[in-house]
Amino acid sequence: MATQKKENFLINDRPETDISIPVITGRRSVLYPLDLKTDNLAVVKLPDAAQQADVEALLNTVYPFPNKIKFIEGVPEVEKDLRRQGMQFILYFVHCRGKTARDLLGYDITRGESAYGSLTFPNGTAQVKTIPVEAPVYKFYIKHVESGNVFLGNKWDADESLLQAMKNFIMVYKTEQKLN
Repeated sequence: MATQKKENFLINDRPETDISIPVITGRRSVLYPLDLKTDNLAVVKLPDAAQQADVEALLNTVYPFPNKIKFIEGVPEVEKDLRRQGMQFILYFVHCRGKTARDLLGYDITRGESAYGSLTFPNGTAQVKTIPVEAPVYKFYIKHVESGNVFLGNKWDADESLLQAMKNFIMVYKTEQKLN
């Protein structure tokens, strides 16, 4: 085996572990887009029908502009096609360990923390919830379709539950914009 000539150069001898995957290709902003009141927000439908029903119910009750939400089937291959359909923004989330989520989204992870304080709204009142850095969390963000700019919100609002993380993201937005 060792005497044979190597012919397949597509497979590396060693794994490439230092490859970074850019989640944010546009400008990263730690705030919310101002145009959500007037522009449509695309939300990717979840594959689980029961979970999708819970998401729709949450958005109809908590999101301040429910008539501006448009559900789409799957993540679009070309996001700019959404603009032709009248959508300026798309709601995304990452689901991974807290430390990895912070790294992917461009937050500082060099301080060596063992847990993150996440702003959460379990009963409609803001509370800080401590989540270990290794715990899997959901973190929502909004991407502007045309520019690729990403709006992360101004607080760390991740949670171990998809619905709670979505609610946190929206509630921080409502609090920031002084909406009911």
